[in-house]
Amino acid sequence: MIWLSSTRLTLGKKMAIPQYFQSVDGAVPEKDLAKGSHLPGNNEIGLSKDVAKQLTKKPTSLIGKTVTFSVNMTDKNQKPIVMQKKLKISAIFNGSAQMGMLTADYDTVQTMFEKQKLTLNANMATIKIDQIENVKSVQNHFKKNGYTPNGAGAFLDSLNLYIAIDSYVLAAIAGISLLVSAIMIIVVLYISVTERTKEIGILRAIGARRKDIRHLFFSEASLLGLFGGAVGVGLAFIAAAIGNHIARPHMHVSILNITPGFVLFGLIASIGISVIAGLAPSSKAANLDPVDSLRKFD
Repeated sequence: MIWLSSTRLTLGKKMAIPQYFQSVDGAVPEKDLAKGSHLPGNNEIGLSKDVAKQLTKKPTSLIGKTVTFSVNMTDKNQKPIVMQKKLKISAIFNGSAQMGMLTADYDTVQTMFEKQKLTLNANMATIKIDQIENVKSVQNHFKKNGYTPNGAGAFLDSLNLYIAIDSYVLAAIAGISLLVSAIMIIVVLYISVTERTKEIGILRAIGARRKDIRHLFFSEASLLGLFGGAVGVGLAFIAAAIGNHIARPHMHVSILNITPGFVLFGLIASIGISVIAGLAPSSKAANLDPVDSLRKFD
C-alpha cells in the first residue's frame, strides 16, 4: 500500500490539496461511497467529500470528470520533480474516516513512477486484528521489526483510560440516581401508610396478621420497582438506538449494545432496591395498632 503526503488535484483553474493520498485497499469501505461512485480502477481516482468541495459546491457532480493528479517527489539525484497524470474521478467518499483523502489503485501510481524511472515501494500496510486483546502484542511485534504502528493500537491505552473514567462517572451518576429513587420510594410508601391507616386498621380487625400487612407493602414496593425498571430499560433502548444511529455513519459499528443479561440485572436491581426501601414503611404499617387506626378516622 502507498501513502503520499505532497499531492494535489487540479480541475481547470481550481485546485484541491488533500491531507494525504493512499492507494486503494480494504480500509476504504464501499458503503462510504456516494451515489454513482465505485472504487477507483486503473487511471481513476477517488476523493473525500471535503476535498471535492475545494473544487465545487456539489461534490457528486465531479463523478466522471477528468482531473490532473500531481505528486511532488525527488528524483534519483534528489532533485525536486512533479509527476502528473490525467485521471477520471470515479468515487466521492462521504465517511468521516476518509476526510482529506485521495485514493487511486497501486498500478496507476506505479505508472507515474515508472515514467520518471523511479521505483515505487510500498510504505504502509493496513492490518486487521481479530480480537482487541491482541492489539498490543501485534503492535509490539511490528515495533521490534522496525515499523511504526499507527491507528487503534497507538492510542488503545488512552482510549481504555477514557472509557474507564467515563464508566466511573456514569456509575457515580447511576448510584446517586438509585439513592434518590430509594428515598422517593420510601416517601411514597410512608404517605401511603398515612393515607391508608384506616384501611390497615380494618384489615387487622378482620384477622390480617402483621406479616400480611408487611407483605402487602412489600408487594407494592416490588411493583413500583418493576414498573420503574421497565421504564428505565425502555429508555435505555431508545437512548442506545439514538446513539448508534448517530455514531454508525462515522464509526461503522454499534457503540451501545444492551444484552438480555443487562436487562435482567436492571430489573432485578430495581425491584431489589424498591423492596429494601420498603422495609421501614412496611414495618410501620405492620406495627400500627388496629384500634388506634380505626379511631383516628372516626
